[in-house]
Amino acid sequence: MRTSLCARLARVVCYSAVSALPLVASAQVAPSESLVSAQRDLIDFEFSQSRAAIAWCDKDGNLWTADVNRDTGLFVPSNGKGTLVDADAMTTGDLALITKSFEAATMKQRADTERLNTELEGSLKARGLAFNRPDKKPFRDALSKAGFYAGWKQKYGPEAWGILEKYAGNLS
Repeated sequence: MRTSLCARLARVVCYSAVSALPLVASAQVAPSESLVSAQRDLIDFEFSQSRAAIAWCDKDGNLWTADVNRDTGLFVPSNGKGTLVDADAMTTGDLALITKSFEAATMKQRADTERLNTELEGSLKARGLAFNRPDKKPFRDALSKAGFYAGWKQKYGPEAWGILEKYAGNLS
């Protein structure tokens, strides 16, 4: 039963990552809920707007469900660990495979988006539209001076901030 649950969860997560990729001349259908067990009341909805709930596995392989406050969009409880559904839902190997697949699909999607943006810009320039590239430094300096970045750095912590700066450049 455990293998079946892991395999089904992996397919749901990988399908979600791959279904986000743009497909030419085909409809994209992503189910809002997927049955992950023979237990009819255990549904892996990842995120369900109709139920205002999330389901997710933490890095230790625990499967959690929690509510989402419809007014604020925040998890209830705030850490997302409302109900522990399965303390052994996935192995670290399963999680590594899913993470690798998701990251690969994300990189492909980013490359497709960049390519499409470049093609669109070229097409619009050919029709006479001008694209302005403002200098980001004065805007970032103003945000920094106002304490915007310091506040978010404190809120998210040094690890998350380091990841952000890895891609966005120095914001401090």
